[in-house]
Amino acid sequence: MSRHSFPLVESIKVVTLSGGITIRVWRDRTKENLKTAHGDGDIHLTCVAQAHDPIEMIKTLARLESVRAVELVDQKGNGIKVHKQP
Repeated sequence: MSRHSFPLVESIKVVTLSGGITIRVWRDRTKENLKTAHGDGDIHLTCVAQAHDPIEMIKTLARLESVRAVELVDQKGNGIKVHKQP
């Protein structure tokens, strides 16, 4: 497996929920191999399980391993972005 020399590697996962709500999750992939296929099932599962409560969804997503930021935007473009302290 090849390692990279980049100071920071992030992935962005976008999940669109009913009602026009969009969730974006930034995840730190710096310590992972660049050729690794990334599974984000934990993000999808959290979005489905917490779809009834957007605030709880953001809190739960922010607690997931290697998550750096979470953003929720409604259909009108209003939203919130939470950055996690390293």
